[in-house]
Amino acid sequence: MTRVFAHLSAENSACYRAVLDRFVAAKERYRLHLRPEELWADLQTAGAAELFDGPEQVQLQLRQLEDWGNLVATHDSGEVRTVEEFNRARFLYQLSREGEAAEAALTVFRERIADPGALQTAALGDIVDHLQALAALVRDPRGDAGRVHQTCSQLFARFDGLAEQARAFLASLRRSLDLRGAGVDDFLQYKEHLVGYVERFLRELTVNAGAIVEAITALEADGIAAWLVRAADRDLSDELRQDAEARAARQARWQRRWAGLRSWFLGHGERPAQYTELRAHTRSALTGLLQALSAIHDARLRRSDRVADLRSLARWFATAANDAAMHALYRQAFLLAPGRHLMVNDDTLDAREQEPVPPATSWLDAPPMVVSAQLRKAGRLRQGPGKPAVVLDHGLAKAEMRRRLALEAAALARARAAIATGRVTRLSELEITDPLAFDVLLACLGAVLAERTDPLATVETVSGDGSLRVRCTPVADAPEVALAVPGGELRGPDLALQIEEAWS
Repeated sequence: MTRVFAHLSAENSACYRAVLDRFVAAKERYRLHLRPEELWADLQTAGAAELFDGPEQVQLQLRQLEDWGNLVATHDSGEVRTVEEFNRARFLYQLSREGEAAEAALTVFRERIADPGALQTAALGDIVDHLQALAALVRDPRGDAGRVHQTCSQLFARFDGLAEQARAFLASLRRSLDLRGAGVDDFLQYKEHLVGYVERFLRELTVNAGAIVEAITALEADGIAAWLVRAADRDLSDELRQDAEARAARQARWQRRWAGLRSWFLGHGERPAQYTELRAHTRSALTGLLQALSAIHDARLRRSDRVADLRSLARWFATAANDAAMHALYRQAFLLAPGRHLMVNDDTLDAREQEPVPPATSWLDAPPMVVSAQLRKAGRLRQGPGKPAVVLDHGLAKAEMRRRLALEAAALARARAAIATGRVTRLSELEITDPLAFDVLLACLGAVLAERTDPLATVETVSGDGSLRVRCTPVADAPEVALAVPGGELRGPDLALQIEEAWS
């Protein structure tokens, strides 16, 4: 069965691929068969005829592909006018079932290799819409299992595409950062396009992640698990096998898909949510871009022009005083002069102690230096076993680090609790003494200013990490606020703020 792929490693693989590509194109045009002369005409039209020595080689290619199983040949009795033509072997060729499967597999392979992946920004909004539609169906007392099955299928399909494309994008991004052979202009254009692309995805991810988390949590509270069982049963109704084992396997499959969606946005146990890891990896890609740009810049500064070096060497040869100077220049330029070894064996050291050689002695007059075979082979002498390395116990340092992290987390939680009260509070009424609480407030105000286009309009947004929901309304005719904060004074227009946890 695998012989249908033998043409890929054959000697004339390019010719075989040209022939099979013509059969694939003919199938797309609903042409069931091709005669050898029709195939030759198609090859000439496609500009692939120069790969062949003539129509006779095409005949050989067809017979070999038939032997491998890629093609099926049937006798061609059409357009026969004489007995000689009838007696002559004439065949019609078409792709076999194995050949069609091989071409489909190669097409998928090429698409996967060429597809760089994508950060599907629109998929985030679609997932929110599907979750909201699913919530409405679950809460409907009439309970339409068919529509729940359809909505879940669309939700999982969109999520699978988002996760798979994001994984492929990050993998291709790591490969594309190795741009040592790229020009600076091309890289700058690529960097500008990619930075905007990544920033747009991160913005949508931050805005929609909170809504997705809320929708998933609400659906689990409304009993989505029972609806997943009903959707799995409906999915099983089209299958031939419908016993208890098949039903349990289908239900487990739907539950795994929901668990995958949940862990991607909410995490699982101590493992953080997958989307937070995706956000971290995507942000680190920007740092990788800057490092790649710096590497290209450094390469330009340290670029070695070999042509210019050889021209300079040619000028030195042309101006050399005599043949001896030319030979000396040649030996120095191409590193043909031997170098002294710093490590020799004991016999050489003993001989040098008995008969010292002055440093000014020529290499031609000096005795040879005996170097051990291990040093010539490996470039270093094998060292014997030494004192085992000291294994440090970092337990105390790790415990101290955990204690500090716990203290910082507790301090940050108190600061967030002081700011994210959920009540509408005017900026002028706030009393802030904690520097961390002031940092949280500044982060919320920064998110509001980034979204506000009208100074008099109410703005609803989320903080930079998506964990706080902020609603800001300007206070009409209010005097300017001068709020005492740690380290100074905060001045600006008075605002009515409502800050609360986005995932509470």
